[in-house]
Amino acid sequence: MGMADASSTNVAVKKSASVREFVVTTVRNEILTGALVPGQRLVEGEMCTRLGVSRTSVREVLRQLEAERLIVIEPYKGPSVARVTWEEAEEIYFVRELLEVQAVKLCAVKVTAEDITNMREALARFHKAVTETYDRRELLDSTTTFYDVILNRCGNHLLADMLRGILARINLLRSHSMSLPERPKQSFEEMSLLLEALAKGDPKAAGRAAIEHIHNAREFARNAMADRA
Repeated sequence: MGMADASSTNVAVKKSASVREFVVTTVRNEILTGALVPGQRLVEGEMCTRLGVSRTSVREVLRQLEAERLIVIEPYKGPSVARVTWEEAEEIYFVRELLEVQAVKLCAVKVTAEDITNMREALARFHKAVTETYDRRELLDSTTTFYDVILNRCGNHLLADMLRGILARINLLRSHSMSLPERPKQSFEEMSLLLEALAKGDPKAAGRAAIEHIHNAREFARNAMADRA
């Protein structure tokens, strides 16, 4: 293969990857923001037309979202948006608390001034979404950015990878809790307390703030899921 052929192949691979990531992000956000509801069937042909991609790309995306447990693919029925029971949600919150509190404590002794600045910027985006736009996608995106700093700085790659492995389902539950009008403002206050503890380099205070945040999120998610049921 010549240099020109290799270059063309690399461009095609990058383009394919970017298209797949765009579609994954789009469909994932549709699920997290409620545009696609639990139990809704996902028809490949309709998705191809709506998203402007090939059936192969759609199938790759569906497999990835199945791995994230945001969709289920059943024999003879095809793919549909996953339903999360409260029993499953409790398991997710239990594991989240075990992992996230430790990540926060580790981060508190390693966090840098640049990290704190990035977290403040993410929190400012969150606050704007709460007080001005109430953009649910921005609420989720800014929260993810906020916690990405913690995962990147905690210094334990296995711990961070385990949390990222359940991140899609955490965000799904987060979208439930954020659907209640009073939760976003309260969440902002809890995240602010967590950030200040990190800025002071106080692992114990950061751990307590993380526990309170997770416990409150759990209760709001339970109420939101009960209302929907």
